[in-house]
Amino acid sequence: MNRILIIRLDGLGDTLLSLPLLDGLKHRWPDCEITYLASPRGASVFDADPRVSHLWVHELANMSRAQKCDLGKRIRAAGFDLVFCLNEKFWPAVWTYMSNATIRVGFDPGWSQLPKTLLRHLTLTHRLPAPNDPAQASIHEVERYAALAGLAGCPDAAGPMRLMLPPAARTWAGTALAGLAPDPAAPLIGLHLSAKWTSEGWGDGACLTAARSLLDRFPQARLAVTAGLGEEKFFEAAAAVLPAERYRLFCRLELMQWAALIARCRSLVSMDTGAVHLAAAVGTPAAVVFPEKNFVHASSRWSPWQVPHRILRRPAPGSRDEFYADLCAAVEELL
Repeated sequence: MNRILIIRLDGLGDTLLSLPLLDGLKHRWPDCEITYLASPRGASVFDADPRVSHLWVHELANMSRAQKCDLGKRIRAAGFDLVFCLNEKFWPAVWTYMSNATIRVGFDPGWSQLPKTLLRHLTLTHRLPAPNDPAQASIHEVERYAALAGLAGCPDAAGPMRLMLPPAARTWAGTALAGLAPDPAAPLIGLHLSAKWTSEGWGDGACLTAARSLLDRFPQARLAVTAGLGEEKFFEAAAAVLPAERYRLFCRLELMQWAALIARCRSLVSMDTGAVHLAAAVGTPAAVVFPEKNFVHASSRWSPWQVPHRILRRPAPGSRDEFYADLCAAVEELL
């Protein structure tokens, strides 16, 4: 295979989970050129990645019909030999077909989703049965991608996730954390804020309570708290409650800065967001909290890949004290 296209127009976590696929393809076909069609959120994963020869960035939701057709023509003109359609949406399937590649692989959700299945029977040469039932356990997402690679003749694509961190990002993280943990023996714990902490009736104070619980349980620990756009509000009361010398809040970081920050942590605490997979991609253990809804499916499919981790099932809000105690116990096992 000389030219390979991977289509994954989703968020950060979904893109990170495809990193082992890149290693598998490069191991099987060392001289292949990989083009990755990514969303703006996912594209920054490849800022310093030599495995990706060409990065095409598009926001599917913002593309007009004419732009979608033009992209299909561009894909066809590129002359790909192999296309991986990791999306299960309409246009990625159409682009896969338009590529005219000899091998076109993707997921088949089964006859319970008849329109999607018919489309994939028309557009793909190789299909992996992959029912998407939230009520059932699933194989891991990395294993799903590896199974697709196997259909294309690439038998080993389920290795570790490896994010290529540029040296400048590592230097930035060292500077940003300077003075936070003067004692080298003091563990640095990452805590990622997100709206998921407040879901299922847990309220806006859930993030702050998690931080207080960790600092109380580990008197020598320091917290590196990260937040995305608009998520810092879940921590706005911290200044009045937490000792300033024991935590630092980082908002709206560039992806590689965020990754470098997590790489310096002894463990990460997060709801099931892209932060979990970013931790796995830099080798940081993680304590991951999954909501009660669809717990079995989500925790089996999107747990941290090949790093030490603990999975927590968040109960109803009435069991708050027990939950935070379990969270701290999970972190203690990882430190």
